[in-house]
This record gives sequence, structure tokens and C-alpha cells, in this order.
Amino acid sequence: MGVEPMKVQFVKFADGIDFDVAFAGKNEVRIEDIFVTTIGKSDLIRNKIASGRHKDLADVERLEPMD
Repeated sequence: MGVEPMKVQFVKFADGIDFDVAFAGKNEVRIEDIFVTTIGKSDLIRNKIASGRHKDLADVERLEPMD
């Protein structure tokens, strides 16, 4: 829904993560008067690795802390 870069996607499934675990580790962010719930960073990273897409793997490089 919407147009890049302000596009929002809703999905019913996510590779590499378990719903109950991801739900337990969710984040809630307030944007003005709206609360938005997202999966946590570690679940996002696991999901992106499981997808195996080049752009998701590139995202993982930016999301994981440098040693």
C-alpha cells in the first residue's frame, strides 16, 4: 500500500521465524498519535537471512553490529 519510499507491506508469513517467538519480542513505536508494532531486530535479521534475497542479505550487513 502506498508508493516507494513510503510504501507499507503487510504479510501473513515470514521465513525463518516463529510467530509466537516474534510476537513475544515485538517492538511498539509511537509515531505521533499512532502506535506501530514491528518484529524485533533479531527476528528481522533471521527473516532476512532465511529469505536469501540479495537485497535482504545486504540489509543484514547494515543491521548486524560490526565486530
